Amino acid sequence: MLTFLANKNEGTMFKKLLIVAIAAIWLFSPQVKAQSAAQMLAAQQKYNFISIPNQSSAFVRMPMRGASIETDAVFHNPAGTARFADGWHLSLNNQALRQKSLIESSYQYYNTNPTEFEGTVSSPIFPSVYLGYKKNRLAISLGINPIAGGGGATFAGLPVVERNTADIIPNLNYAINLTLVDSTKYKEAMQGYRLDYNSEGLAFFLSSQINMAYQLNDMLSFSLGVRYVYGQVGFKGHTRDIQINVPDYGGWQSPDEYIYYLRDNAEWTTGFSGGLLNTTAEGLRDSTGTRLIDVMQRGNGFTPIVGLHFSPNEKLNIGIKYEHKTAIEMRTTVNDGKDGRSLQADDITPVEDAVPLFIDGSAEGSDLPAVLAGGITYQVLPKLKLAFGGRYAFVKQADYGGRDTLVNKNYYEIQSALEFQLTEDLLLSGGYTYGNWNVQPEFQTDVDYWLDSHTIAIGAKYKLSERVHFNIGMLNTTFKSEEYEGTHTPIDAGLFQVASSATTTKYEKNAMVFAIGADIRLGK
Repeated sequence: MLTFLANKNEGTMFKKLLIVAIAAIWLFSPQVKAQSAAQMLAAQQKYNFISIPNQSSAFVRMPMRGASIETDAVFHNPAGTARFADGWHLSLNNQALRQKSLIESSYQYYNTNPTEFEGTVSSPIFPSVYLGYKKNRLAISLGINPIAGGGGATFAGLPVVERNTADIIPNLNYAINLTLVDSTKYKEAMQGYRLDYNSEGLAFFLSSQINMAYQLNDMLSFSLGVRYVYGQVGFKGHTRDIQINVPDYGGWQSPDEYIYYLRDNAEWTTGFSGGLLNTTAEGLRDSTGTRLIDVMQRGNGFTPIVGLHFSPNEKLNIGIKYEHKTAIEMRTTVNDGKDGRSLQADDITPVEDAVPLFIDGSAEGSDLPAVLAGGITYQVLPKLKLAFGGRYAFVKQADYGGRDTLVNKNYYEIQSALEFQLTEDLLLSGGYTYGNWNVQPEFQTDVDYWLDSHTIAIGAKYKLSERVHFNIGMLNTTFKSEEYEGTHTPIDAGLFQVASSATTTKYEKNAMVFAIGADIRLGK
């Protein structure tokens, strides 16, 4: 084994090796940055929200409620509450939601190329409660419901994390080329990598809404209201046990263990090799350590709401409402010091100079954009009602922590539905909606990507009595897949940089909603 001595043959060789030594230090100290950057990117890929339209079981069975004069008008058409019969009206609803996300990612250094990543967002409980009271021309109503969010999200892997982990082996190849005589043998001995990564999140924006509606005459009514929104986004995650597989030299092991093995057992190219291998191993040990995240973000805001309802005759209803932008600043709380810093072997003590991924007490904008929504229903036949409407969300004007600059055009949604009275007590209904996003490729992230959508809904309404009606519905949304080509540039590793290479990412997802609810007229 060679000792760490300068080559005595010529001064120029010493200068060359000094440059190589500096390069090697830069080559692997950035692995700390690489893993930190991977975690930071994954952690920063938070959800941005717009208000969710499926706020009642009636919507799930008939996805155009913008002209409703039933109890769910408290949310969908507040001015329509002035058309209630005098007395108290109560609506109780719950939905079970599940969304599956699938990402197919190609990158030349993956163990398997391409690799598929899957995530799920689910919530068995998504309730909404509406209460209204009408007397003469005046109606007052209250609504309590999750206005945005979607329950829990779980990801067992993400391309942004996988790519940066996959870069470890090509970076190791550079170090082995620099330091070892039989470099080909030791490079080819590495057969892959693995890591233990998991991310779980829970996101909801709970709201309470109060409206006042007044019927100006037999045809026209208006409403004023305000909604209070409380947002909470929590996520826990970890990255640990980053390993490479070297079957001929110990099997699965941490990258630094392999480098230490080579330092002690392989033939060096120069007297500097030992020091370079030490530096490499220390950098890898620090950068591939455990990272733990346990963070909660909270914020709140108010939404002014105005509405109009026009009904020139008993067959035709037209509703419109405008929800102003809800300015929300989400403030971060780090629990138990789990801020994403790389930890030492005890999984407690942070690596010296490690940078936290989350700063306790920091704040970031996460607005709900202004929304203009409305619709028309028309009783075409005694047993057939048609409905058309839509929503327009002013997402370009919302603060999404910088991502709003990558939105090309505001979001719009086209809604259509019909309702058929099969018997005196049973109504069948269904509908279709189309949602259109227009964002730049850079806007999409692995946990929050916006795709055009097609939704089909079907359901029924059953009249148990004159005062109690039940709604049940199912809604299925398919999203148009999008494929993006890009370039992944590994974290700058100094003089010997792993070359940038092409990547392809294909985003897909689908969602399913089941809902049941009861509309109850109280009192006399």
